Amino acid sequence: QAEARWGRSESGWIQFYALRAAQIMDIWSEVYGAEADERIVRVISTHTGWPGLEEQILTAPLAYLALGRAPQQSFDAYAVAGYFGYELGGAEMAGQVDDWLARAEMQAQEEGEEQGLRRVALREYVKDHRFDAAMLPVALALQEGSLAELTGEILPYHAEVAETAGLRLVMYEGGTHVAAQAERLQDERLTDFFEQFNYSPEMAKLYEQLLSGWIAAGGTLFNAFVDVAPASQWGSWGGLRHLDDANPRWDMLMSYNASAPTGWEERAASTFDDGLQLRAGPGGETLEGSARPDVLLGGTGDDLLIGKGSDDHLNGGAGEDRALLPGAQGDYTFSRDAAGRLVAEGGKGRVTLFAVELLSFEAAPETELPTAGL
Repeated sequence: QAEARWGRSESGWIQFYALRAAQIMDIWSEVYGAEADERIVRVISTHTGWPGLEEQILTAPLAYLALGRAPQQSFDAYAVAGYFGYELGGAEMAGQVDDWLARAEMQAQEEGEEQGLRRVALREYVKDHRFDAAMLPVALALQEGSLAELTGEILPYHAEVAETAGLRLVMYEGGTHVAAQAERLQDERLTDFFEQFNYSPEMAKLYEQLLSGWIAAGGTLFNAFVDVAPASQWGSWGGLRHLDDANPRWDMLMSYNASAPTGWEERAASTFDDGLQLRAGPGGETLEGSARPDVLLGGTGDDLLIGKGSDDHLNGGAGEDRALLPGAQGDYTFSRDAAGRLVAEGGKGRVTLFAVELLSFEAAPETELPTAGL
């Protein structure tokens, strides 16, 4: 596309990216009109480890000819990545990392023997502590290596770029990149160590330094990659390894969430409510929905389904079930859809009921109307 438009050019490919990105953002701006500045954030990104490339994105002289202005004027924010630790998993540091792990396991063996452990007990002790002595030297190597480069050079550089362009600095993804590479992917001991190290107190401390460096550089949104994912030979990307997980790294992220300076508006927790899907057991239960569209599923008993009137779906299941809706009967009009389900339409939305035998309203909750007659 770039060659077809401008002919051969070393930077044509990245300038075409800037052109198309700006054009797409201009469409969003047109759709939202006067509300665009309040309702959307238009983001442009760069190759974080390629300083200077961003000049061809933000100013893009070839794209300027098509737009009539620099592409940066179509955006609100400038996004970079924030990874560290990639050096640990490669061939260059393989010898050093393997030496740390071997020494740590030897130390665990000696400690177990000093405690008088033998055979199975000693083997289990070494298994549980074989990486302990490697945690600190590895953390120090990262602190003085890629993390120092990221917080001391790369992020400040891009912060200056963003400020010059009049854009907000955000992170599109970042965090630990401690993962095996190439032939190191087949090293089971390395995988085991990386999985343990990535969720250790030492890693949490590195995250603290990363987050502090991000704030110091003028960064705002920090998008930690990723919320929940199991650890494997391919990386330990999830802040949580599973939904019931708890670990120091996640705790550090939650602490940052609670205390980091932001310019975000204060909003009630209910702003982020989503609809519920609730299912009753066999004994007859009361299911109460939310202000959002809900799905309430009765069981085999006699259930009470309390809807809030916001596009809910209420299915009573077996038994004699009752639904309780907000307001009064006169607030609703009733009809049947093509599947024969009762539809109650009121000021708060459309409620669909199936296998619900009785209907009541908050204005007169003791009155029970047979749904068959509606």
